[in-house]
Amino acid sequence: MPNFLSEDAIEQAMVQRLQHVYSYDALDCYTTDPADVNDGSGCTDKREMIFRDRLKAAAVRLNPDISEDSYDKDLFIQKRDRVFELTFDLAINHRRWAP
Repeated sequence: MPNFLSEDAIEQAMVQRLQHVYSYDALDCYTTDPADVNDGSGCTDKREMIFRDRLKAAAVRLNPDISEDSYDKDLFIQKRDRVFELTFDLAINHRRWAP
């Protein structure tokens, strides 16, 4: 049998690295019914990629000098499409996330 890395194996390795190296939290949102949104994430749709409550709490903690109201407009509207790219960049370069 050839050596084969599945997408799941790559994803699990990346999640473990984020947990161990960068102290990320991981949340397993698997449900047997793909349409079931009661998965502990707080999302209203399975396609939602951002845990808004966690993202906002982290942004406020990292940038205490910026008003919380600005995150609702700037953080979630302007940056939501690039959240993963920005998160990795910030973690690797030890930079703050400001709107």
